[in-house]
Amino acid sequence: MKIIHCADIHLDSALSTNMSSMQASERRKELLNTWVKMVEYGADNGVRVIIIAGDWFDTSNIFVNTADIIAGTIRKYSNMDFVYLPGNHDERACIGMLGKHKNLMVLDKECNSVRYDDVVIAAYGKKLQLKNEDVNIVVAHEELSDVKLLAGKNIDYLALGHIHKHMEGVIDQRGMWCYSGCLEARGFDESGEQGFVLLEVTEGRIIHTFVPFGYRHVHDITVDVVYESEESGMDTILLCDKIADRLVSIPGKDMVKVRIKGAMTPGDVINVSYINSYFKDKFYGFRIEDGTDMILDIDMLSRERSLKGEFIRAVLASDETDDMKRSIIRCGLSALIGEVTE
Repeated sequence: MKIIHCADIHLDSALSTNMSSMQASERRKELLNTWVKMVEYGADNGVRVIIIAGDWFDTSNIFVNTADIIAGTIRKYSNMDFVYLPGNHDERACIGMLGKHKNLMVLDKECNSVRYDDVVIAAYGKKLQLKNEDVNIVVAHEELSDVKLLAGKNIDYLALGHIHKHMEGVIDQRGMWCYSGCLEARGFDESGEQGFVLLEVTEGRIIHTFVPFGYRHVHDITVDVVYESEESGMDTILLCDKIADRLVSIPGKDMVKVRIKGAMTPGDVINVSYINSYFKDKFYGFRIEDGTDMILDIDMLSRERSLKGEFIRAVLASDETDDMKRSIIRCGLSALIGEVTE
């Protein structure tokens, strides 16, 4: 028996944080298309059940056209069951828009388990009781807190949603837990491969395989800057060349987040605005983050009889955290010497 475990598809997500309105509209269609292609993959590979471990939709109010496509795939593949556990984003209200289908099962208080011969798919709960002789797949949409609490409960596979990155681990000698991650990245914080997990139940055992499936990916790249001398300063053109060398193998259809790390003098500032403008047309989405530290002898500067010294003493006397103090001092010193930070 073959089963697909997916989660956190977030259909009809607004996508307004990282994209223009045109891109957001295009990306919503891509998310929906990837869902349909995954269902087609299941049909082509003999999958009997698709488990959606929460957040199938991003909201309880979905577009009529989206409901039409989802209901259509459920009807078309009537030999495949869709077992769904609602997440924290999509309340059950949106499920009603799909209509009633014999092959759509919603796991809740009224229906907390589905059986296929010796394979049981059940919603996780305090009253969970599983038989030792069954192959038990438990579905949950939450952040796993303590794996030890799950040991000895006859769980063979815990199909998890809520964390948007594929992760897995061991529950006990019998079972394992797994976050499938999301099908498609929606923002710069969802880097790495996206996809679903294919389960194959054979002779009472579960063999699982992660299947990368997303159309676009987010690449999280770190680029180091090296301090050479106070006179050399920050060369933005050279930094762009260094970034470009790291991105040469990344497809233009993907999204890229570049984090700059290293140490600089107070007068040096990463020209975030220029670097973003330089790379923005080379990828579907581009973002640069300044994660550099400042080479700074705060103790010495705080003893100076100058505006810089007065400024540093005031910041050090504040109630801010040490990291925040350093950030404030860096920005302030840059402003005092005439640099502009963005």
